[in-house]
Amino acid sequence: MPRPLKQKTTRESFAHTLRYYRVKKEWSQALLAKKAGVSQQQISAWEKGRLWIQPEMLDRLARVLGVGVDELFVDKRRKRRCVFRDEDES
Repeated sequence: MPRPLKQKTTRESFAHTLRYYRVKKEWSQALLAKKAGVSQQQISAWEKGRLWIQPEMLDRLARVLGVGVDELFVDKRRKRRCVFRDEDES
């Protein structure tokens, strides 16, 4: 019997999508950080899902990457939008 797929949290979906767009542009974390005006450590933490992005940074990051804010929340591997849910739920 196949195992049910684990539903990703919003943070995990954002992390994968951020990395997807950065790699697609062939940018390093350091270059994206410089363009967005943040540290490379912050980009790394976002991509690993360890740190949640502040709402005011979403627009800036989307503009730097050349995408809409909503596109940062689309799971590129499954071509569907992530499900928003409480991050404390497991």
